[in-house]
Amino acid sequence: CQSELLMKAISVFENGTPKLTWDSCADINDGNGYSCGAIQFTTQANGKGSANDVVELYKTKPDYKHEFDGISSTAPNFCEKWKAAASQKGFRESQFEHAKKAYQEPAMAKAKSCGITAPLAIGQVWDTTIQLGPEAADELIKKADAKLAAEGKSNTDQVAWLEAYMDARDEKVKGM
Repeated sequence: CQSELLMKAISVFENGTPKLTWDSCADINDGNGYSCGAIQFTTQANGKGSANDVVELYKTKPDYKHEFDGISSTAPNFCEKWKAAASQKGFRESQFEHAKKAYQEPAMAKAKSCGITAPLAIGQVWDTTIQLGPEAADELIKKADAKLAAEGKSNTDQVAWLEAYMDARDEKVKGM
């Protein structure tokens, strides 16, 4: 399905492989706590990261094995628990469901509202939503639209729109 293909494409950027690495978990020292799973959900230092949402969703599944009972997402053994849980179908489903609900569906809605239909462009909006947040995706969409308007073009030229979007994204990332 399109969702799984998009997740695999994002996994290439996040994990260096199209294989969905449900069990990955490490502190990559980027200030966002542990980076975990297929699309590198984070725990963030404040304990409010998307990995926490995945864990909470998993706790509602029938195959929940209580791996996360009594530990916080900042605990030194959190990654050990994440990796153990990754063998459970419900945990993998929780990652997929959360990625879809929190990132893909909002990104698809944003793209649709702008008239963006090219799968690669939609994928980039989704990846931006994951990497930089939904507000950043909104900002980059506006910048791409403005650039095209200034050039007398519209977003019906999906290739030109994607170029403008990626230029805006590159500029934003370099400024971080």
